[in-house]
Amino acid sequence: MKTISLLFTIIILLAGNVQAQDKIGIVVSIAPLAEFVEQVGGERVSVFVMIPPGGNPHTYEPAPGQLKEINNAKLYVKVGSGVEFELAWLDKLLALNKKLVVCDSGKGIRLLAMAEHHHDKEHGAEDHHHHGGTDPHIWNSLSNAIIIVGNIRDSLVTLDPAHAAEYRKNAAVYIVKLNQLKKQLAKQLIAVENKKFIVFHPSFAYFAADYGLQEIAVEVNGKEPSAKELAQLIDEAKEEKVKVIFASPQFSAKSAKVIAQAIGGQVVFVDPLAHGYLENIGRVGKILAESLK
Repeated sequence: MKTISLLFTIIILLAGNVQAQDKIGIVVSIAPLAEFVEQVGGERVSVFVMIPPGGNPHTYEPAPGQLKEINNAKLYVKVGSGVEFELAWLDKLLALNKKLVVCDSGKGIRLLAMAEHHHDKEHGAEDHHHHGGTDPHIWNSLSNAIIIVGNIRDSLVTLDPAHAAEYRKNAAVYIVKLNQLKKQLAKQLIAVENKKFIVFHPSFAYFAADYGLQEIAVEVNGKEPSAKELAQLIDEAKEEKVKVIFASPQFSAKSAKVIAQAIGGQVVFVDPLAHGYLENIGRVGKILAESLK
């Protein structure tokens, strides 16, 4: 009986290994893309995220242990909007695996220019916070997420046409959820009186554009604001009756806390790189709707 039990266990383990090997290895730059790939690919994909939780996509450098994932992958899904990590590392990563197919998830999305703010007024154009002149945070818009999911679907269909119908069905189901949340947030946000909100790092301009809002950024090109610039932001926050300052775990919240204390408001942490995309964007929308009333 022990021998039979042992053989049965070995068979199960071997079956599990075969199943894992049959999955399509996919590497993505950031966690939101991982969720999109998982929603479209389902059980047929195995996804690895290059930038780990808390990592900064503007400065992150891949660890040596991550490079083996590139060798085992068949598809790399890039943001494609000018994220510094991809500008600095993608060509090097692709050189490790010449057969790796690249999906440009941002194909078809119109990039926004980085908005001017207090640093620009005081110091001039040389201090613009930019990524090639455009804002790379395209995924934080539900409208853009729908396009991104479509691009991922098309890449998987091309890579694995035998399961094209499954990928199309999965994508359609997820896009319905994205559209439902988009409509839900529209009801909450389009009618708000105050259209401006403050964030430490400018990550939500595309989200703001969906609902006629305006993002005011504290940080510029990784630089903390000067005392004079901080005072200007505090005055603007008071004038606009801003009560919530958004900060993200990838950056220091020191300046955000100073502003919040001065205006009698609060710092709320939102992660622009969270994996639970629908839940995260829904939370951002709910907080904004409540703070902009």
